Amino acid sequence: MGTHNIATKREIYHKIASFIPPEAWRSTVAIVLIDGEELHQFGTGTLLSVADQPFIVTAAHVIKTAYEYNKSLCVPGEDRSFVQLPATWVCSAEGQYGTSEDPFDIAVLKLDPVTADRLRGKSFLRLNDVSLTNDLATGIFGRSHFLTNSWVFWGFIGI
Repeated sequence: MGTHNIATKREIYHKIASFIPPEAWRSTVAIVLIDGEELHQFGTGTLLSVADQPFIVTAAHVIKTAYEYNKSLCVPGEDRSFVQLPATWVCSAEGQYGTSEDPFDIAVLKLDPVTADRLRGKSFLRLNDVSLTNDLATGIFGRSHFLTNSWVFWGFIGI
């Protein structure tokens, strides 16, 4: 890949990133794959709290691939530690709406109290921070709710 293409991609990423509010960045965590003694960033997730119940939301393909490789996942915790995530994710599936693919590609993990406590210093988005519509024409951010469509939320922050 030429230097020009790398510079162009970098410009595109910076342009996209400029539309994502700071609150959303603070609620984004690296999802790290544990491979023996090594850790590898495998995806990203968004921390979300619904009625004081904390969740992590990510792309289903991240969870499914880790499961296929029989690997555990974790997220950064406090004081340069890592918090191992339980394998109790709920994932969207292939074959919905007559397709052979997964049209939603979303996974949600309800955090147990011990895991949530280890992430207490992190920022969690609330439902009133996110507007979940499927109107791709309204993919902008507003002050009262910083994400106005689920595709932007899950597409740019959840993977």
